[in-house]
Amino acid sequence: MNETECKFYNKDVVSTVELVYVFGIIIWILLCIILELYKTDYIGSFILVLPIIFFIISMFSFKSCVKEIENEIFQYDTLAFGVVIITIFLALRYKEYSNFFYKLIFVGILLIGLSMIDLWVSKENIIIFKHIKSILQTLGMIIFIYLFYSFYYISSMSVEETLNPFTDLNVHFDD
Repeated sequence: MNETECKFYNKDVVSTVELVYVFGIIIWILLCIILELYKTDYIGSFILVLPIIFFIISMFSFKSCVKEIENEIFQYDTLAFGVVIITIFLALRYKEYSNFFYKLIFVGILLIGLSMIDLWVSKENIIIFKHIKSILQTLGMIIFIYLFYSFYYISSMSVEETLNPFTDLNVHFDD
């Protein structure tokens, strides 16, 4: 075996990772059905299709990835915690939708939390585990992106005129 062959993953690992992404797509479709996320507009639908697009790209490009790319791609993003906190505060503003928002916040936190759990596996299986973590993190973040879009959609429908707090300060002081 030459040096170039050693840098790429073997066919069994590639097949397993591809299968993990297929399961990721199935789980995402089931989550969209169970949470009724499909009841949305065109932009919401586009957001919901993003994980499927990302997973298909990852699935087909993985076989040409070298092992050294692992350290560059797989890292945790602390932005996830900030997103959770902001989302909870935004949900408080729209109490009539709180059941919908809190259900999505719970699922998003659950997915991101699961993606942060470390599991001690063999060196041969670590790449598969990292892809599972990546899938969970992607699904959790897409749920929060969908939530942010939902907040935007509701807020744009509830105010006839878009006010800018930096230019329309006198609106709040006229009372």
